[in-house]
Amino acid sequence: MSLVPLLTCASPEEAATYKGVLDAHGVPCVIQGEHHRALLGMLGPYVEVRLLVPEGHEAAALRLLRPA
Repeated sequence: MSLVPLLTCASPEEAATYKGVLDAHGVPCVIQGEHHRALLGMLGPYVEVRLLVPEGHEAAALRLLRPA
């Protein structure tokens, strides 16, 4: 299974919110960068926090995250 980037988030909290929506609808999701950000302290904001989904799930994930 190959993961592809879906979107870049402004914060780990925003990423966690999106992940919750995707998980609730059965779309698997991984947050990349949240732990690296915490480890770097004040340099942490330079690390991107991204949502990754399995290849083939991008369209469904984007439909769920776009406002109606």
